[in-house]
Amino acid sequence: MKKYLTALLIILSALVLVVTGCAKSQQENHNKSATKTDTETLIVQAPLAPPSIPLVSMIGKQNVQVIWYKKTEEAMSRIIDDSVDVSIIPVNSMAVLYNKGVNIQLGAVSTWGILYLVSGDPQINDWKDLQGKTVAVGAMGYSPDLVFRGLLANKGLANDVKIIYGTSPEIAQMLIAKKINLAVLPEPLLTSVLSKNKDTSIIMNLEQEWMHAFTEARGLPQAGLAVSKRLITENPSAWRGFYDEYNESLLAYVNNPGKIGSDEEKLLNLPAAVIKKSLGRSNLKLQSAQEAKDSVNRYLEQILLIDPNAVGGKVPGQESDFYLNYK
Repeated sequence: MKKYLTALLIILSALVLVVTGCAKSQQENHNKSATKTDTETLIVQAPLAPPSIPLVSMIGKQNVQVIWYKKTEEAMSRIIDDSVDVSIIPVNSMAVLYNKGVNIQLGAVSTWGILYLVSGDPQINDWKDLQGKTVAVGAMGYSPDLVFRGLLANKGLANDVKIIYGTSPEIAQMLIAKKINLAVLPEPLLTSVLSKNKDTSIIMNLEQEWMHAFTEARGLPQAGLAVSKRLITENPSAWRGFYDEYNESLLAYVNNPGKIGSDEEKLLNLPAAVIKKSLGRSNLKLQSAQEAKDSVNRYLEQILLIDPNAVGGKVPGQESDFYLNYK
């Protein structure tokens, strides 16, 4: 009997050790998981452009690592590889990737129209004055080109205006040197050109023209935040934290352009005074995918008519998971 009691005590002791060990292991794993959620660094890629300005004040405050890119193709490649968490890219590029089966979602729209038609010719004041003219446009196949061509088609001028292409910085330099006198330019390059060539003036705000042409109340949803489905699945609170911080930073710049300094100068390679002045024409405001859904859908439908390849052959359904629904 004594032997049986001794054996039973040994077995019970072993069970206690196993259970205690498992509980301790589970707690350690939970702690590790919690620590990862709280401290995980988000990898964000962004262009050297106005919608990236909010990131400048976030670096150092948030667990954010920023990769700056110069070409949209470069950014799209990283998204395909799923090597980044959040990307600031054109909305139509998000549609292209989504339609290819890439695991991304539209998280928010941040840029609602930074494009303007400018001219050094005082005889050009309206759409009809463009007939037979040549207009320089940056980023062939992307927002400046697609928006301008969409408006030309709407005005019945698709075959009456010649478009020449280059990069937006190249076109800006040509305007400053007075080698061309008609161009589509984004901010803040527009403000830079206007400050250096007093003969150049704004003819049209393409955001306003788009709104009138296509009965769009909110604006021109050009670019925004694409988020990896992996991040939403594994760490949704990290996305919410980033969204809130980005919005807070964006509002701080829009409401107080005076805070722009040397860091922002380095990012955009332009004087702080130019960047400050350009913010009033940059139409930066953050709207969630669900808030912006209708405007984005109408925008992509128009782009589909202009160039089906520019949206990946079809417009993502409004009820699809292209539009992040984060609660």
